[in-house]
Amino acid sequence: MKFLPAPLSQVRATVRPPTEKAATGSLEIPTGTENHITLLYPNRVDVKAVQKHALNFKSLPGLYWHYWDNANFADWDALIIDPASDSTQRGLLLSAKESLSYRIVLSALTLDWHNQRLLLENLLRYTIEGRHNTAVLADENSTSTAFNYLLGTLQSRKFPFQKYFVGPNLHRLEERLINGVHTTLLIGPFVERNALPATLNNEISSRVGSGQLKLLAIESLEQGVRKFSVVGRERYVIRLLNEIELRIQGELKNGYVDGSFWSTAETLQTLAAFPQQSINYSKLVDKALELANEHDRSGSYDEVFGATCAFLWLRGNYLGVDSGEAQATAAWVRRKISNYDDREKALAYTTFAALGRLSTEEKENLKRILFRLVINQLSEIDLIVYMRAALSIDDFDAVPPLIRALKEKQKESGAWLDLATTATAAATLLDALVDLKIEHTSYGDLKSSIEEMIFLAIIHIQDALERSLAASMQDQYPWDGKASTTVKCLQAWLKFDELLDIPVYEVVEILSKYDTVATQIASGRNSLSVLEELKEENQSLQLAKSQLSIELGKIKSDIKRLWGFNLAVRLLLAALILLIYIMVSLTFGISNGYAKDGVRSLVYQVFGASWVFHLTFLGVAAAIAATPWISWIMPRRHER
Repeated sequence: MKFLPAPLSQVRATVRPPTEKAATGSLEIPTGTENHITLLYPNRVDVKAVQKHALNFKSLPGLYWHYWDNANFADWDALIIDPASDSTQRGLLLSAKESLSYRIVLSALTLDWHNQRLLLENLLRYTIEGRHNTAVLADENSTSTAFNYLLGTLQSRKFPFQKYFVGPNLHRLEERLINGVHTTLLIGPFVERNALPATLNNEISSRVGSGQLKLLAIESLEQGVRKFSVVGRERYVIRLLNEIELRIQGELKNGYVDGSFWSTAETLQTLAAFPQQSINYSKLVDKALELANEHDRSGSYDEVFGATCAFLWLRGNYLGVDSGEAQATAAWVRRKISNYDDREKALAYTTFAALGRLSTEEKENLKRILFRLVINQLSEIDLIVYMRAALSIDDFDAVPPLIRALKEKQKESGAWLDLATTATAAATLLDALVDLKIEHTSYGDLKSSIEEMIFLAIIHIQDALERSLAASMQDQYPWDGKASTTVKCLQAWLKFDELLDIPVYEVVEILSKYDTVATQIASGRNSLSVLEELKEENQSLQLAKSQLSIELGKIKSDIKRLWGFNLAVRLLLAALILLIYIMVSLTFGISNGYAKDGVRSLVYQVFGASWVFHLTFLGVAAAIAATPWISWIMPRRHER
């Protein structure tokens, strides 16, 4: 598989051993991938139906003849496996992680030969078109040119969407909204929400309110333009939560989260309180419970009271409160609770309340503990534990003093002690804000203090995330590098978002996009203005260049004429000088008596015998005479 991009190219196809028959084994979907898009859209895949069809196919019965080995599941999602083949699960259908920049699916199943059309269509649609996050709901009998043009534009840009029509088959849309296939719903003109089935309407409203769906609607005409509305909360926190849950899921398969029992218990307790849960953790905690069972001492966790309360929650929540293990742990806690201080007791009672097993007597004991609290002696962690205990039994009278004490301990940055404490405090205050507002309006004077504390804490949490992202910690949990702290921060942030009556992040995103577009337009206008000025300046320079060219032509013509005249003058001057030199030389020879033997002797004595002197003299004279010519010629060459 070397043709695949790295690191996916490490996977290899392995032939089944000759001792195995093709019909042996079973097809299963691993825990955590049941909701993978390739198994849901456009067809819901029943893996047992796939298995039955493969075994009953007449011309080539069998499940598979090879499987995928050496697959790194940090890069691949295993969609269908054979778990019963040997000690190692065999990957039969693999899909590259959606976080990667490409869509690749590897199938060891003979989907084409066996005519497994439903699953094959899903894989082809996914690899070619990607996710169909957007659903379009239209009226088949009433439409508009503008709306058709909108859909045509989406198609031309290869934007994937699924179109549905108002009618009796809207259960498919409802099913895909529930499964999370579609996260954006565009309702076209002429479609009335009131005319839709009540179950579909309720599902739309519920998912919009929880931030799992964005609703876009094209409404009635107003001043020649149809109104366009966008309803829905920003999904950033939920998307981040989904990414974090996938990491937690991977850790749980191997044992503890963050390598710690405490962190595992805290992480799962926090996740259980989220209203949006995409993963069933009851199928993933077997390994963690197995490791925790190694510390079982008569039902306790190493006879440590606080850890045993967490142990009780894990067993009660995932094995059942009536299971033998949970009952043994609950019995140990009840036997030992009297030996511990009030905070440990409050922690135990809160655990029993969370599991629905707090007795009337235990509730009264918790109320007495809350009544006798000495507030000024409590730490931030104590205050949070007692506040959560009070809220678990609806003892609202105990909450206000705890809130006031917590406010005194909040730092200017909005933090308490550390990030985990800050997130837990913010989440608890948000619960208190909701409960006090509904049940006891007389505590309205605390509302502003609670809101201020929550606001500062959420800003502190967001700042910590920005610092983490700036430090390139994408491969770690973004808060403190720990899963437990991260889910606490996400819980507080998400609870805060649910109380906002304005889609803050959506408005910020839209305004940012509009600002970017406006800036680009203004920049374009400025650029055009500068280009126009440059164009005008260029035209002026071209005109000046033309005028200079004309002037230069005239100068060259004048120079050419002067050059011809100057050359003639210099030649005459040179001839005159030469003539004078000859006359002077002859006169000198006559005066020295060279002419007594005749003219020939004179010429010889003057010029022939002294030719070296004459040649040197003429050379020096020629050099001196040539100097102005050189100074005139060299600048012309430089100019060229």
